[in-house]
Amino acid sequence: MGTPEKLDLILLELKQINTKIDHIAEEIKSLKTTVNRMDGHIDFVEETYDTLKFPIHVVKKKIEQIFGKEKKSIE
Repeated sequence: MGTPEKLDLILLELKQINTKIDHIAEEIKSLKTTVNRMDGHIDFVEETYDTLKFPIHVVKKKIEQIFGKEKKSIE
């Protein structure tokens, strides 16, 4: 195999590598979108929990007062 053939082979492989890199870059871009959506969802859940944490605690305390804290065991 002569030098021109080797160069053609190297160029072909380089093009294939560039195509793969472009594909990887597109996948990363897609993942960033998904991650941003998930971040938004996590923020929503945390904010909702922070909002409801105290009222849920109050209800829990009232239920404990009504029914008692200790669990009765069956013996």
